[in-house]
Amino acid sequence: MGRPKKEKYKNPEEIKSEALKLIEEDEKIVFMYDLYTALGIPCASFYGLFPKESDDYKELTDKIEGNKIKMKMKIRDRLMECKNPGAYIFLYKILTSDIEERKKMDAH
Repeated sequence: MGRPKKEKYKNPEEIKSEALKLIEEDEKIVFMYDLYTALGIPCASFYGLFPKESDDYKELTDKIEGNKIKMKMKIRDRLMECKNPGAYIFLYKILTSDIEERKKMDAH
């Protein structure tokens, strides 16, 4: 039998700290999947440590939303200069949150 894997992190606070650092350093982290994959943590373990109703999960989500906003701003700037914006529009739609979609629908 193989050797047991050595755990990369010792406690949830250490994982949260590393997660916040990753989100800050890498603006391409725009989904939770990106985050727990970058941390090297299985999905079930991540959500076991940070349930969706927890304050820690909300904090991580807020930080990821900040990355989405930064990316949208960059896309918007490129769209203003681009003659064929189809690819950027597609990416922008992917990043649009459910809340933004509901607001747009309510406005019409």
